[in-house]
Amino acid sequence: MKNEEKIFAAISIIAGLITLTIAIWALTKYPFEQVEGERFVRDEIQVLPILGGIYFKPITIMMVSIFVCWVCALEALREELTGLPPTLKRLIFISFCVVALVFGYEVIWNFLMWTSAHIINPNLPLDSLNQQLNPTIVEPKNFVYITKRDTLVLAIGLYSMLFFHENARKEGA
Repeated sequence: MKNEEKIFAAISIIAGLITLTIAIWALTKYPFEQVEGERFVRDEIQVLPILGGIYFKPITIMMVSIFVCWVCALEALREELTGLPPTLKRLIFISFCVVALVFGYEVIWNFLMWTSAHIINPNLPLDSLNQQLNPTIVEPKNFVYITKRDTLVLAIGLYSMLFFHENARKEGA
């Protein structure tokens, strides 16, 4: 493994550990939830204490750290992934295109539903709004949580598309 790959691997591991730490903290603090994802949006974590601090919800920190973990893992494995057969790389690219399509739609849908829920319940804080407008969804889902989760999957899909497209272009596949 080259030094550059080791650096990306280390960053990926650190980001993964940050995600795991926050998930364990949230699951320990709120072992039960009535609405999916509410344990990840109830609190604000101070990230930078300078000048009064910058605060993020646990889901925001997890979203960023999972993305960094994924991207750096891909970069650490770039050489190994370059060795995949061209047809397999194209299939992986197509799969990530489908992921981006589905989750791009989901993100737009979530924002439209979030807006509708806010119009129906204008006095509720935005962080408290849940997906209860769709009768086919049995368990309510927190809009902040599902929107950030879906945005994360969209970002992973888009970056992975770029990664595998760039990889294929370099090989002329």
